[in-house]
Amino acid sequence: MFLDMFSPETFAAQFATTLPPEMTDNEEKLQLAGQIMSDAIMEILPEIEAAMLKSVVKHFTLEELQAMYDFYSTDLGASIMRKSSVYFVDAMADINPRVLEVSTNAKPEILAILQVE
Repeated sequence: MFLDMFSPETFAAQFATTLPPEMTDNEEKLQLAGQIMSDAIMEILPEIEAAMLKSVVKHFTLEELQAMYDFYSTDLGASIMRKSSVYFVDAMADINPRVLEVSTNAKPEILAILQVE
């Protein structure tokens, strides 16, 4: 379930939603790119797991973690987990240009507020 987020298929789907269409019209190349990215991530998986563990204990109670485990262990939860990263990338691909524009416009004001006097 957790490793599904880093599968070749998940990365291929992410590439398909974020790269220009001319780069993603060859399914075989898309799958190869997904495999390469998955292999790269697998090399640092222990580091990813350590960072996630450090963060999860900071933000969730044991009861919440058990509830998440129980849910994601079901067929429905596993299905949602598999789709979540692709869904997020797909949604962000549509809105990212606007988010970048808004954040760029807000940056001077934010820097002025946070500047050390």
